[in-house]
Amino acid sequence: MSTGPSLRQRTRDRMRQEVVTIALQLFAERGFDAVTTTDIAAAAGISPRSFFRYFPTKEDVVLSGLHGAAERVRDALIARPGEEPVWESLRLAFHHLVGAPGSPAADVAGVADIVMYSTSMQMRSADKRHDWESLLVPVIAERLPGGASNSGVSDEDRARALLAAGLACVDTAARAWIGSNRTGDPIAILDALMGQLRLD
Repeated sequence: MSTGPSLRQRTRDRMRQEVVTIALQLFAERGFDAVTTTDIAAAAGISPRSFFRYFPTKEDVVLSGLHGAAERVRDALIARPGEEPVWESLRLAFHHLVGAPGSPAADVAGVADIVMYSTSMQMRSADKRHDWESLLVPVIAERLPGGASNSGVSDEDRARALLAAGLACVDTAARAWIGSNRTGDPIAILDALMGQLRLD
């Protein structure tokens, strides 16, 4: 019995990822606003009509990998030992998001670079954060230790605050890496930043 995606779907997924890679390169070279969907299509060797079969807008090209990145973080978080402090688990799970220099996950830093300088991307990125919450908050809430204060704050709200703090560190690490002309190690930068906070 056949399992997994079909050959056609795998081919489509590879082409989609190639478009993302090429687009991010063009955005890095020319700036987000200077690159059109026609430019991306031409560089990818496809027609503009074919481009729109993959992505409705160029903003969607930039953000397409973020849902998959959130899934990687969720899966890594689930795999961490249950007795491990939740902030430590989140830090190590975020390694799958930031990535080492030159890795596919390092594209997240490129996305952060684009978002910093584009108002339209900032708005779209904010929408994506809701997707991240829906994936990650339940997993974080399950890992929270018992004996919370009687402040009336739910585990869900505590998890949401932890995630917001962690993502702020990820954003800062990406910006710091970009500011270093991408010469540093983004994982080391993230570890240093998250190490400044003691949230368990």
